[in-house]
Amino acid sequence: MNTKTSLLDAPIFLDLDDSERDQLRRIVTEVDLKAGKVMATRGSIGREFGVILEGTVAVTRDDEQIATLSAGEFFGEMALMDTSDAKHRERNADLVAATDVRIAIMSAGEFHELMVSMPSAAETVRRAVTDRRL
Repeated sequence: MNTKTSLLDAPIFLDLDDSERDQLRRIVTEVDLKAGKVMATRGSIGREFGVILEGTVAVTRDDEQIATLSAGEFFGEMALMDTSDAKHRERNADLVAATDVRIAIMSAGEFHELMVSMPSAAETVRRAVTDRRL
């Protein structure tokens, strides 16, 4: 399990060209959060997409931990992928920083820009959504 990565070394962004990398740097904001910080609550409306740069995040549903995300992994995409139905914009799990974390965050609008203008990253996100829905 990776405990630290740079934004551009995250697997989702490995195939970006130089122009896409520059664009990505402009649209993300890096944020540090302390262990125990609630990052998302199941049922709340998803408004951002994040990539974990450092630390680990616990993913829980109904008080049961269903996954642990670490450096290089991302979250928030499922709530942002289908905006045709408000139900699909709700978070489907709780996310809590299990350790101190550093994340790269982007708004829903910036996420949709990424999905249109960065095909390799968009394909990685689409595959993850398919896998996570199974």
